[in-house]
Amino acid sequence: MANGIKIGIEEKVETKRAVLLGFQHVLAMFGATVTVPLVVGTAIGLEQREIALLIQVVLLAMGIATILQITVGSKYPIVQGSSFAFIPGLIGIGKSLGLTAVEGALIVGGLIEAAIGAFGVVGKVKRLFSPVVTGVTIMLIGFSLAHVAVKYTFNFFADPSGATIPKAFFIALVTFSTTVYVALKGKGSLRAMPVIVGATVGYIISIPLGMADTSLVKELPLFNLPKPLPWGTPVFEASAIITLLFAFIVSIIESVGDYHAISAIAEAPITNRNINRGIMSEGLACSIAGFLGACGTTSYSENIGLV
Repeated sequence: MANGIKIGIEEKVETKRAVLLGFQHVLAMFGATVTVPLVVGTAIGLEQREIALLIQVVLLAMGIATILQITVGSKYPIVQGSSFAFIPGLIGIGKSLGLTAVEGALIVGGLIEAAIGAFGVVGKVKRLFSPVVTGVTIMLIGFSLAHVAVKYTFNFFADPSGATIPKAFFIALVTFSTTVYVALKGKGSLRAMPVIVGATVGYIISIPLGMADTSLVKELPLFNLPKPLPWGTPVFEASAIITLLFAFIVSIIESVGDYHAISAIAEAPITNRNINRGIMSEGLACSIAGFLGACGTTSYSENIGLV
């Protein structure tokens, strides 16, 4: 839009431009999408190889979810990504019951969300999703993750010898400063991914300081097709399913707001049918994500900004 490019929602785009615009969307969603499995995997004590696998299946699941959204869902140009709303529940379930329970909860919860969309429930109750309710809910999710950030940020400061403290402090300072700078001063799509930029800069600095283990990168294959149910046979635990249902509700509230935003930006009419089909596709995508061993999916506001 800023460069004078305006494409209708049903308009076909030449391949070269489509690839470039698509890559820009990937950059916009990449930071947040990768952050979710990083936070969850680290918090529940996964090994680096397992976290790498989790990131891999998450990216695959998000691609499938996006295709579902634009074909059988709302048919709006909305990119799907891993939802922060699921993080507290995923960490709690992963720690207490294991990732097989996470798989089961996502599969069942996704089917419930799909049914809510298929039976038109969301379109009838969307007036209840006020901005106040949405804002407070998202804020509480952020607060619930504060202890995770503090714990893993200052983990190196617990070194009794004190040898790693100066290095850890320097890396933390550079990472934080870079993230804030990109968020406030970044241009274009770069501004949409301050977390991944900050993490990348921090990791690069960690290598010469001897604070990063690069052996895993050398061991992993360049291409690898993930297998279904990588964590084992799903466990359908009632407490895990109920826990994630709250995250599904938050995700639905966020998505309804995103549908309204994209309809206004794309100058496309919005109907209860669009909303219900969009939620149905997100539910199906979450079930697929559970089958792949990934995290829950939702619509991404960052990418709507690019549209």
